[in-house]
Amino acid sequence: MKHTHQIWMIIYTIITFIFGWALYTRIEAANYQPVTPVPASLNEFNFQPRLKEPQLSRYQALLEGGLFFEKSPMVAVPGIKNEFQSRLLVIGLVKGKGSRAIVGLEGDPSQESWIVKPGSEVENETIVGIGDNYIEVSNQSGTGKVFFRE
Repeated sequence: MKHTHQIWMIIYTIITFIFGWALYTRIEAANYQPVTPVPASLNEFNFQPRLKEPQLSRYQALLEGGLFFEKSPMVAVPGIKNEFQSRLLVIGLVKGKGSRAIVGLEGDPSQESWIVKPGSEVENETIVGIGDNYIEVSNQSGTGKVFFRE
């Protein structure tokens, strides 16, 4: 009996706290008075027309029909041509732990093709590496990439 009485006293105390908190919140909400905001200062606008026209010297050449450049135009420097040439054509790529590539010759790859891995040699061209969509080839003209064309 004493144990049941203690449980009911705890429940009654919790309910009393919840009711007191709800009553306090209700009274605070009923008496709430928002703070009046401070009004912003009035805009000062001058209705008089401007006496001076804006300077357009930067755009004068454009207005006269000439070419306009933000910066002075750069002189085109001829680029160095990549002299790498390869007779290999990538037919397919096999991706995985040990990537492989299927290569053929440029003329007609359906006649003769090879499955290669890095270090393989085909027609005096050494496969250096295999990338996501290319193989890296080394031959007498240098080292370069041969890309897979879908």
